[in-house]
Amino acid sequence: MTLESSETDDKKSTASTKIGSKGHGEINELGNEGEDISKILEKEKKCKDIFDSLKQSLGIDHEATLNAAFNLMDQWIGNYRMSKIDNLLNNEGLMKLCRTKGGQWKMKAVQMLAFCRWKQFRFRESLNLFYEFQDLAGKSAILLENMGHTHNSLGEHEKAEACFTEALERISKGDRGNKGGLLMGLGVLKKARGDYKGSVKTLLEALQFFKDKYKGIEHSIVAKCHTSVGRSLEALGEIHQAEHHFFEAVRIFWLTCAFSPLTANAAKKLADLKFKLGFVDEAQQLYKQSLQMHVSFDTLDLRALLEIIQLLPELHLDRKFEPYLCEPGLDQYAASLRKLKERIDDEKIPMDGTLAVLFKSMAELSIAGHSYKKLQKNNATNAMEREMAAGLLRNAIEFFKKTEEVDCTQLITQCERLIVAIQPPLS
Repeated sequence: MTLESSETDDKKSTASTKIGSKGHGEINELGNEGEDISKILEKEKKCKDIFDSLKQSLGIDHEATLNAAFNLMDQWIGNYRMSKIDNLLNNEGLMKLCRTKGGQWKMKAVQMLAFCRWKQFRFRESLNLFYEFQDLAGKSAILLENMGHTHNSLGEHEKAEACFTEALERISKGDRGNKGGLLMGLGVLKKARGDYKGSVKTLLEALQFFKDKYKGIEHSIVAKCHTSVGRSLEALGEIHQAEHHFFEAVRIFWLTCAFSPLTANAAKKLADLKFKLGFVDEAQQLYKQSLQMHVSFDTLDLRALLEIIQLLPELHLDRKFEPYLCEPGLDQYAASLRKLKERIDDEKIPMDGTLAVLFKSMAELSIAGHSYKKLQKNNATNAMEREMAAGLLRNAIEFFKKTEEVDCTQLITQCERLIVAIQPPLS
């Protein structure tokens, strides 16, 4: 299990980066995983059929149905079906039922919701649920590892280290646990503290641990180790070695997870490294692929989307890159932008700094993709694109005017000028 806080060390400290730089953990598995994606999906369908049948014949509160429900959610947690878990636990009343029953059912429900909240980036809620689970079940090396990763996602590195260290001590005394995951957590901690060489050493140890464990079988935890090693190598300036590890991560994620946030995040990072190494077309294709996946996931990672969307204009509008791009046009991203806007509206995602900066960046990409002159023409298609861009900018302006976090005067002026620029000329 790996994580990473937002890294903006190499970026200029502008109002835009400050407002949109809320930290987040990289999406990670804390639950069930398999080695073959076709078998994973087949098992998910089988679990769903069993649950639906038992629910209809025996009712939701029967022990057999409850067992089937948690078997199904084990599959969903590994396949990133967070809305399905949330719906079953909260909207269909399973959480309330399990709390009422108490015992193992309450523990199972609390643990499952903790995993779900973790993958929804609601780390504080997840941590509170892990501590509630500890009160119910007692300490264990496995629980301490999950709590450590969650503290890490919140930037609470000392608490994370205490959890990892205690978990390793428990394993040394015979407790069941995951030494490789703990090594990964400690490796990420070393990176956060600037000990990049130490981080690489510890993470390579974790990587070898999992390679030995799975004996050549492709497994997503091996890919996660590759991503952690790659990030620390990049921090050391070893770009070629970092690129190799992310290439391996993307390859393994496609085999084991396929259409997953794990795949999308690794593909985006591989694109960053390809771009640094001068492989511009490969980078562009990976960015596009990552964007298309991210706008379709169960839970939108706004920060990840913002990072991709902010990179694309620079890649396409710099003339020196144009000869190397097989698809130079920015309008190829229009469908993804429309889908993203629809998702945000449908899900009623509350406005904050990240979303405001994302709206501005989406509008800029849309405008650049269609060019000012095209958007100024009065036809139905351009009117729709123009209105979407203008609406995004107006929503961003509304937030920028209210926030006291930073001075947004320049951001407001930029948005207002863009709105004026895309208006059709008076007849």
